[in-house]
Amino acid sequence: MSERLSSRITTDGPIVLIGVLLFLNTTGAVETESIWAWFPLPFVLIGVWSLVRNEFRNLAGSVLVIAIAGAFQLRNLGLIDGGAIGTWWPLYVVLFGVLIAVSRSRRETRVQLAENAGEPTIIDVFGIGSRRVSTERFTGSELVAIFGDAVVDVREAVLPLPPALVDAVSVFGDVEVRD
Repeated sequence: MSERLSSRITTDGPIVLIGVLLFLNTTGAVETESIWAWFPLPFVLIGVWSLVRNEFRNLAGSVLVIAIAGAFQLRNLGLIDGGAIGTWWPLYVVLFGVLIAVSRSRRETRVQLAENAGEPTIIDVFGIGSRRVSTERFTGSELVAIFGDAVVDVREAVLPLPPALVDAVSVFGDVEVRD
């Protein structure tokens, strides 16, 4: 399976699945009440996937999504009391501040130089991903920003004919192509 198809399934699949479940529930075709107890789990998995996919460069958004969705999943499973989340919420603010500080200290490493990348893929959830491409065979890119920013800089790349194709998806985020 190509990397582009794999990332599309990972980002688009959960949205389609939620829509199908909502439709099945509203039409009465299938009882989905028990499935909703697991609703936070896909967010935890997307956060983990985002961390791994971005090689742990974008910590703030992914870790925060994992922490918050994980707490709600633990509540839904009866492992923690719902009141605990209300008590713990200031710790999420502390965690967010620490993660932002760590991310700022690593800012220089977040812009990658993709020498041989013909089709760089940037997927960011609650963060900023940036790639500078300087290849002689730039054929396109896939940019996904969910509550974050995805930037590809192709000013140093050579664009072949026909033009390169940039596939961009933004959900409450910003996608930028610098040429």
